[in-house]
Amino acid sequence: MVSEEQRVISEEGRRSGEELRGIAEAARSAAEDVRIAREEASRLTEEIRQLAEASRIEAERLRADADELREGLRQQKEVLDEMRRTMQFSHLPESGGTQNLQ
Repeated sequence: MVSEEQRVISEEGRRSGEELRGIAEAARSAAEDVRIAREEASRLTEEIRQLAEASRIEAERLRADADELREGLRQQKEVLDEMRRTMQFSHLPESGGTQNLQ
């Protein structure tokens, strides 16, 4: 026959075993959550890297476009300045021109 003390010890052992199983399950679940979080962090890090690279490429393209536009504007300004000079002196004869200004 089982004494009362043995029964109490057995019951406490059973409860402790259940607690340990619960703790072990919680630990497994937490480990899985950590694994999933690491995978997500890795995926997000790669996505950020790709976005940064795409942004860098786009910035280079925009700089090249801006340089091209600046050069086009510079050339247009030169043409405009030349047209202004030509129009300013268009009343003068082609050869020399200063003889008639006396």
